[in-house]
Amino acid sequence: MGLTIKANTFLTQRYLTVAAEGIVYCETGGGKRKFRFEQIFCVCMSSDNVLSFQVGQEVFTLKVKPHKRKHQEVISSLLRELAETLPAARR
Repeated sequence: MGLTIKANTFLTQRYLTVAAEGIVYCETGGGKRKFRFEQIFCVCMSSDNVLSFQVGQEVFTLKVKPHKRKHQEVISSLLRELAETLPAARR
């Protein structure tokens, strides 16, 4: 079990879970996808609070509320885990 951000709208359900072994991203219509931290190439946060991450040629997005404590914990955990898996040359 990990930390989870849920970002549901009227038409779409999305969530991101960060656990020790990697992340789980789920989106209505796209299904549940699991990724190891080593697979994540890039993580970005837009000015309108959309968290994006890239795996291969795919980019996944999730609207977050950075003022919410739980969202802060998930984002911090994701970045911490990614930093630990980076080879020294990419740090």
